[in-house]
Amino acid sequence: MLHILLMILKIIGIIAAVILGLIILAVLVVIFAPLKYTLDAKCQGTLETLNVKIRFSWLFHLISGYCYYEEKETDWQMRIAWKKINIKEDEEAEPKSQKTKQENDEIRSEKVSEEEEIKPAKQVCDDEEPKEEITVGEKEGNEPKRHNRSKVKRKKRSFLVNIIFKIKSFFEKIKYTITKIYDNIKLIGEKKDKIIEFLEHEAHRGAFSKIKQETVRLIRFLKPKELKGRVHFGFDDPYVTGKVLAGLSILYPFYGNHIIIEPDFSERVLEGDIHVKGKLRGIHEVIIFFHILFNKDIRTTYKHIKNFKL
Repeated sequence: MLHILLMILKIIGIIAAVILGLIILAVLVVIFAPLKYTLDAKCQGTLETLNVKIRFSWLFHLISGYCYYEEKETDWQMRIAWKKINIKEDEEAEPKSQKTKQENDEIRSEKVSEEEEIKPAKQVCDDEEPKEEITVGEKEGNEPKRHNRSKVKRKKRSFLVNIIFKIKSFFEKIKYTITKIYDNIKLIGEKKDKIIEFLEHEAHRGAFSKIKQETVRLIRFLKPKELKGRVHFGFDDPYVTGKVLAGLSILYPFYGNHIIIEPDFSERVLEGDIHVKGKLRGIHEVIIFFHILFNKDIRTTYKHIKNFKL
């Protein structure tokens, strides 16, 4: 009896070890398997000539797909093992559903027409004469005119009252907004010393520098293997062009000298070409996550932020 029990426990332990090993293997595959991607974009001056092609694959092409945007048309496909998911299948499914709807509508209309034929037609009596309507003016003389004049006067007064009320409410809102802004500025000025003390804390400064360091490392990991291109852009409003250029300058450490940016402040234009090819691995994000999670200064700063009150 004891021998059978030990055999059952041994089998259960082997099954549990196999399941645990498969789980660990799956996690390692997900973390270490690279997601390969390529991106090619071209434009010859306008948005109508914009062509974008994106391809990706993961787990030795077990999962792969593409997405194209060309001549104002979009085409995409995703393959998971042997199963393909394509936009064309969705487009073919829609006309079939529309056809079935049209057939159902035709059947319903035929049924309604048959029911109308069965019903007897109603006879309309031509001998009946329409009843004469007696207006209020014929009974009471000129009273309706006076009544209408009084209504017009009341409408004018109510209209003026509404305008005055709206003007007063508008100025009251402006006054309330100004006082609120002034109170907030005053409150920030009073709490300025507390905020500066919080930011200059040794643990908080260490946490901020650690987050900055890990962010730079993440950008380095995400940087593609191949990156080259040229972009010449411009908008009707030079202000918008400057804003977009400022946003692109933030990403300069990412693309560096590999992509040439040429802003045009005089006219609206979009032309150029970009080629990007790289790999993404989940292990990089996992390493950065654990570096942040087990950092003492970051944990201390998080607790202080939760309990911080002005």
